[in-house]
Amino acid sequence: MRYKCSSQYTIEKLSPSDFEEMVELFRRHYNLYELVEEFDKTKITQLIEQSKDFSLDNFLVAKLNGKIVSAVSYWNQIGFKKTIVQKYNGLFKGLFYVLKPIKILPIQGEPMKVLTIRHLICNECCPDAAKELLKYTIRLFRPQFRLFRVGFHEKDPLIQTLKGFPRIGLDVVLYAAFRNENPILIQKLQDSLIWEDMALH
Repeated sequence: MRYKCSSQYTIEKLSPSDFEEMVELFRRHYNLYELVEEFDKTKITQLIEQSKDFSLDNFLVAKLNGKIVSAVSYWNQIGFKKTIVQKYNGLFKGLFYVLKPIKILPIQGEPMKVLTIRHLICNECCPDAAKELLKYTIRLFRPQFRLFRVGFHEKDPLIQTLKGFPRIGLDVVLYAAFRNENPILIQKLQDSLIWEDMALH
């Protein structure tokens, strides 16, 4: 599968021959974050082997002149994690009927169709490639899913990729526990980018 964007990027499924190049992009991208394990070949292989629903087939890459400049991974977690609306009441009942033709909200008793964007990374010179990947992923899976879940640190430059998408924002607070108080480390973490795998929450 290969898709030519309106820009200069080509989007395609990750091929095994491109795996090491993608690993290097992961390593460089997450080097800017705190509290994250180093993304090397072993780490990414472990991520892929943790679940039968997550594999190399869950990665798309954007290429510029044959080189990977951005990557996205997506995860359909419905096999082990479901959000089911038992009943709509009050205003939500009316909202359900208003939105019923476009099938955004699930039918009562059925699981919400949500696709989780697990990783979205890019070369610092090509942030627009990440937006192209996100747009393409949503377009590709829109017939199957109505909601897409993605999480960014509030200081993450990639939060700009969400501009222009209709969305609902939820704040998630990260707490860190320290055996001994370390004001310097605490201040460093408060001022830093922190990445958390929101797909696991």
